[in-house]
Amino acid sequence: MYTAAINACMTDEGDNFDAAMQIYNTMQRHGVEPDDLLYGHLIAIAGRCRKLEVGAGCAHVLMDIVA
Repeated sequence: MYTAAINACMTDEGDNFDAAMQIYNTMQRHGVEPDDLLYGHLIAIAGRCRKLEVGAGCAHVLMDIVA
């Protein structure tokens, strides 16, 4: 559910990075562990919105998950 919501923040009309991060923060508050697909969507929206530090941080966490 959270992954789909974050993915929905990426649209042809414009990406909503702030909404994606709010969803991620809500997920964290509820104790839901993100998976590799969710991190992939966060990396994608961060890149599209030129939030490269956030994208790099997510990529680092993702590398730890798949290692």
